[in-house]
Amino acid sequence: MTVVTGREFPQAGSWGASYRIGTDQDWSECRLLDISLDRASIELGGELPDGSLVGLPLVVGIESIANDEVGITMPATIQRLELSADGGVVVEVEFGARREERMLLHLLVRLHELV
Repeated sequence: MTVVTGREFPQAGSWGASYRIGTDQDWSECRLLDISLDRASIELGGELPDGSLVGLPLVVGIESIANDEVGITMPATIQRLELSADGGVVVEVEFGARREERMLLHLLVRLHELV
């Protein structure tokens, strides 16, 4: 996975994550602000496509915080978009994951809570 840098996000104490929108093959950095098994709030970095993002498919790549190779790619749909106080783009997404992906996400969320 090649990650396109743009807006820089500190990774210490947070999830390592990246995203791509629609059929775009390039991954960009993002910051997970809030996450559950069904939804997430994500601040997007990198170049964004023109036009409305609401309703577009988005794939989020979430890394494990255990310094291992375990991570997950979660398909989602952008439900809402807003600008943060510093001009960043924050989207609310709803996951459309399979059972296996949701189970792995649950484990990653629990691991993150323990660290």
